[in-house]
Amino acid sequence: MKINIRINQDANTSISGEYTYAIPDSDAQTLMELFQMIEQEHAGFCESLIEDGAVRQTMIVLINGENVLYLDGLASRIREADEVYIIPSVAGG
Repeated sequence: MKINIRINQDANTSISGEYTYAIPDSDAQTLMELFQMIEQEHAGFCESLIEDGAVRQTMIVLINGENVLYLDGLASRIREADEVYIIPSVAGG
């Protein structure tokens, strides 16, 4: 299974850019499992995205354009060819 991940350079994660992860079918089935796989290669990745078991309020994570807050959060299912976007939340006035 291949998952495409795009991480905005302003997201303050340990990595940024565009990546395609080839994941054995039996491994990552949820967003959290995918993040844990990335953490193995890029220490600090999960810490920059996750707080108290959920996506940090300062971050937005999308799966195929849908905010995971409106799906199942970190338990959201990932499937072949999904697009995951990680961007910082922007606010101001």
